[in-house]
Amino acid sequence: LIPFLPMITGKVDLEVNIILIYLLFLADSVFSYFLSYKRSILYAQQQNYIIQIIHIGYLLILNFLQVLFLYITKDFYIYLLIKILMRIVENLVITLIVNRIYPYLKDKDVKKLDKNTEKDIFTKIKALFFHQIGAFIINSTDNIIISRFLGIGFVGLYSNYYLIINSVQIVAKQIIDATTPSVGNLLVTESREKQFDVFKKMRFLNFWIATFCSICLYILLEPFVTLWLGKEYLLSSVVVLVLIFNFYQKTSRLTYSTFKTASGIFYEDRFVPIIESIINIVVSVFLVIKIGLVGVFIGTIVSGLSLWCFSYPKYVYKKLFNRSYIKYIYETLGYIIIFFLIGIITILISKQFILNNIYVKLLVNFIICLLIPNLLMIIIFFKTNNFKYLINIVKKMFGKIFKRKNNKSNDKQKNEYKIYNPNEELQYPSLYLHKTFEQDNINNYLDDLDRVKMKIRFDNSVIKDIDFNKCPYEISNIILDESKVYNFEFNNEHLLRNNKYPKQIANNYELMKYILDYDYNYLAYIDPEVMDNDILIDIINYAFTKVYYLKVKNNEIDFDINNLFKKSKIIKHSYFKECYSYIDKMKGSKKK
Repeated sequence: LIPFLPMITGKVDLEVNIILIYLLFLADSVFSYFLSYKRSILYAQQQNYIIQIIHIGYLLILNFLQVLFLYITKDFYIYLLIKILMRIVENLVITLIVNRIYPYLKDKDVKKLDKNTEKDIFTKIKALFFHQIGAFIINSTDNIIISRFLGIGFVGLYSNYYLIINSVQIVAKQIIDATTPSVGNLLVTESREKQFDVFKKMRFLNFWIATFCSICLYILLEPFVTLWLGKEYLLSSVVVLVLIFNFYQKTSRLTYSTFKTASGIFYEDRFVPIIESIINIVVSVFLVIKIGLVGVFIGTIVSGLSLWCFSYPKYVYKKLFNRSYIKYIYETLGYIIIFFLIGIITILISKQFILNNIYVKLLVNFIICLLIPNLLMIIIFFKTNNFKYLINIVKKMFGKIFKRKNNKSNDKQKNEYKIYNPNEELQYPSLYLHKTFEQDNINNYLDDLDRVKMKIRFDNSVIKDIDFNKCPYEISNIILDESKVYNFEFNNEHLLRNNKYPKQIANNYELMKYILDYDYNYLAYIDPEVMDNDILIDIINYAFTKVYYLKVKNNEIDFDINNLFKKSKIIKHSYFKECYSYIDKMKGSKKK
């Protein structure tokens, strides 16, 4: 690329060696791969927090040293050399830590991978290469196009905004990306219904973060840049608006990207990033000639539609969760409309305060950003399960903080009244029940999972009172966990509603296995109409496996077909009929 640098950068008025700067940036990119492969085992073992801690330390030391040497020497080359050096140090530290935690990685006597596994790995790596190339082109071409068509000065103006926006995006990405190993484990161990439930909650959190950050950036950037650099470095409101929407669409798709990455979907859409990068270049070049700087960023937004309109609905929504494209469009557009609605209201409110003092303006805008978007999202979502789940997490976080403080300051009270601890027996259960519940209705606090757990633990008959149409999915897991741990006397009547298992119970595969272990004839209470088809087939398989391999007596199928199953809808299900017919033919077989 060195021969083409003058064409890319255009005329440069600064007294710097562009080729040397390019080579230093290239060296930084190359050294980022030096010893970086050992990070993968930390991701696989869900220990990426170690990487995050080291990376935060790297950023703090890097920024301190760069500012210090830039202030002392005013030398941009030293500034870049420090970055390269710190990059190498970061990778070396991670490598040393990994070698210490996993010493077997240094073993020489290792078993070679089988051909199928090796082939699968290399296929996905080659596909991942296309994704990396596409991402590199998309993230790098904006500056090149701006420099070539508008000049290096516009690159400087944009870089100021990019520095702030990209920093916020990195923080948001770190939050969502940290869940990738857990999502990978979820996709392997849990049912499709559970996977989709977690996806919806993560997507809601992702939307909240993207919406809040986008609105804050749009309202705060102008006074901040004015205070930081001066009014002459401000971009137009239209350019900033397009930049912020580009930030929103990139940030709000992080959950989709996390599930797609965790499921190993790289090969299937390997050409999408290449197509996306071509669209980005063509549209950006065309629009920058027609409408100027804003056209470059509109091109980036348009190219992102290849993911929103193809990869995510096809490979995440349809392939992973078996959901319809119509639902995807409805939910995606719904979030975008809400984002614009909240943004417009917040901006209009901020415009009501005309302040000449830049410090006061920045403070007032910050308060508006902190209050208005969050308040509007609470009003819109407070009745949804996703919001209740998010609030429950926040309550738990603050509950742990306050509990630790109370435990330190109230030792005397702690002795008089024992705080709930799942690892210990309660000394005063009657007193505890009286103070905690006072004959309250369990449906009044279904979003407080800890309280529901305690209620069920002390009196499992309350399960019969639960309104499963209103409670979060986690309640069914609590019922399963408490039944297993405390070995309650199982009462199937507590779980039935109108002589059927409600949707939450029926779609919890592990709970249904527990129920069928107690009596496989309880399969009759399942209503196929409320179930995910994959889970239903797994449960029918499980029940027939128990009947055939464990309970065949006197050459008869040990299902209570004439009584319990007489009015059951499940006997009309095609897969039940298929299994029943097969096992009927095999009567008397002793094959294990």
